[in-house]
Amino acid sequence: MKVENLTVAFIAAHYDDLEINAGGTIKKLSMAGNKLKIVTVSSSEKGGDTEIRKKEFEESLGYLIQESDEVIHLNYPDTELFKNIDKIIFDLERYLVGVDIIITHHPFDSHQDHVAVSQSVIAAGRNCPSILFFNPTWPSGRPVVPFSVDVISFFNKDVCDCKIKALSCHKSQIKKYGEDVYLDAVRAVTKADALRHSGKIHLYAELFEVNRIVI
Repeated sequence: MKVENLTVAFIAAHYDDLEINAGGTIKKLSMAGNKLKIVTVSSSEKGGDTEIRKKEFEESLGYLIQESDEVIHLNYPDTELFKNIDKIIFDLERYLVGVDIIITHHPFDSHQDHVAVSQSVIAAGRNCPSILFFNPTWPSGRPVVPFSVDVISFFNKDVCDCKIKALSCHKSQIKKYGEDVYLDAVRAVTKADALRHSGKIHLYAELFEVNRIVI
């Protein structure tokens, strides 16, 4: 299934969630000519200085998206998204008009903000044809129920390199996780997922679970 000439929204709770869980897919779909909407819901202040984290995120997007793509920050308080879920749904409804595919957190992620975003997206995106969920990946969350591999996004080494370069921009975060060792591990996961699902050693992959999909 090719995704071309569509509007795709990637919605995450925090500034580095997208790069970890879907950085390669963001780059791949941007290169294919799709219109992207990149949405962060919280200001991510619990993980460090908000302005530093936002600057790191904006730098990372330089490796993943086009200047014509839309970037939206909702800036709700970090770890308090459930308290604001009605407001978040209202905000998201405005930005999701005309969106063909939404990709966001899994509803059974282990992080409360990720669950709040997932539930908000399901409500706000009820008129969107297709919704996919990330495969929760440490440290951005862990699945508390078995993950169903429904959609596999394959990409090449150049795209994976962009994912890793984007993730490396989050210096305030990756120093907590092991820096280059952590980045190597993220690359290895994408490599292993591609090998497991295709048997081709030259590919990389990210995995998604379907809420619903129109083909």
